[in-house]
Amino acid sequence: MELRSKRKAQFEKFIWTGHQQGYHADVIIRDMKRLDAYPDVDENEKGISPWFRLGLVETCHRGIMVAHTWGGLIKDGDGWRSPDYKAGEKPELKALLISNIPYENIEQVDWNGDEFYGYPHLLLVQQ
Repeated sequence: MELRSKRKAQFEKFIWTGHQQGYHADVIIRDMKRLDAYPDVDENEKGISPWFRLGLVETCHRGIMVAHTWGGLIKDGDGWRSPDYKAGEKPELKALLISNIPYENIEQVDWNGDEFYGYPHLLLVQQ
């Protein structure tokens, strides 16, 4: 609980400051196990990148919410699905893909960034 409270307060302050100054907060997500892979990118490597940039959206009681990408959706029965653009389908709804990163997975935060990206760097561990 102590870690959650501390991290939540830090991220809320960062997000609120961004809103007051008129900018959207981005963060660099980095994998603790592959720290030395930053800032290089191996285009031939399969799987998830050892680092990437996401939009910091909001906090909740268990973690932070980050935005991946915007996309379109089409109503399909009782649910929604991605449009088949090749078949000429047009999205009915614009949606933002958001995920949650638990505070416990955030090992360290460098709020100032570095010479490559001035956004905060979040070093994550998998639980």
